[in-house]
Amino acid sequence: MKQKAQKVISAKGCVVMPGLINAHTHLPMTLFRDYARDLPYMEWAQRIRKAETKLTHADVRAGARLGALEMIRSGTTSFADMYIYMDEVAKAAEETGMRAALGYGMIEGLNEDPLTKLKNREGFVRKWMVQPTAGLQLCMHLIRRNPVQRNF
Repeated sequence: MKQKAQKVISAKGCVVMPGLINAHTHLPMTLFRDYARDLPYMEWAQRIRKAETKLTHADVRAGARLGALEMIRSGTTSFADMYIYMDEVAKAAEETGMRAALGYGMIEGLNEDPLTKLKNREGFVRKWMVQPTAGLQLCMHLIRRNPVQRNF
């Protein structure tokens, strides 16, 4: 069966390839670009963690949207992300039409007590698991930052 396209695009002289996939992102961290630059890793991490405790839902959404737009501009169509306030990252993916594998970071001591953290993760999974553009993943952060993993 032969079909005719509604619109033919000439790609002469261009590279035609599938979209890129960014397999490790923390999109909202685009807001911290050049913050604490040139510090040794542990000093940088301490400064970033302190700044992260002040992030709001609106901040995370703005950073996620900025990161998504930057990826789209460079040909990225899909990404994997874990961070805090992941509903905001999911909304940014939905708004931009990007495909995403999303997981709430299980980071000890950041913005939530453990029970609230687990309830938020459950709510996130229930809400977003039915979305066609969002896959879900369990995201433990660094081994030294998760007490559950310390015994392994």
